[in-house]
Amino acid sequence: MDESSFEIKPDTEASKEHGLVNDLGIDFPDLKSYKTLGAGAFGRVKLVEWQKSAKNPKETFALKCLSIDQIDSTGHKASILAEKRCMREFNGDGKSMPFMPTLLATFVDESRLYMLMEVMLGGELFTFIQNKAPLPDQWVKFYSAQVSLLNTLF
Repeated sequence: MDESSFEIKPDTEASKEHGLVNDLGIDFPDLKSYKTLGAGAFGRVKLVEWQKSAKNPKETFALKCLSIDQIDSTGHKASILAEKRCMREFNGDGKSMPFMPTLLATFVDESRLYMLMEVMLGGELFTFIQNKAPLPDQWVKFYSAQVSLLNTLF
């Protein structure tokens, strides 16, 4: 099943097929949720922990939990799929973007789409700008260059 045919709907087969992006071997039930890092229009981002085995150290991730009903009712399915595609393209094949979290795995259940990502603490740019406005010119140039770079890639 390729990216364009992926359906955001309750589907255990889709969950199995899209659950292991980087072959980490993470099963969704093995993720232990600790706290909410943030909330948005479609759901929450939670801090989760996973341990491959008792011998391995625990690893911490961010889990974006998106409501399928909210996505469907607002008509944002294409946006969510584009976000997922961008994260995979920017971080696939050993490439890395320093300000974009790496998408590690996706899961689907009856009501939610989950995106497991590396944790990037610090918040989102929009909130940062609201809290720090007005920004120094150097910062504005830096953030503008990052956004411009992303726009040229698509």
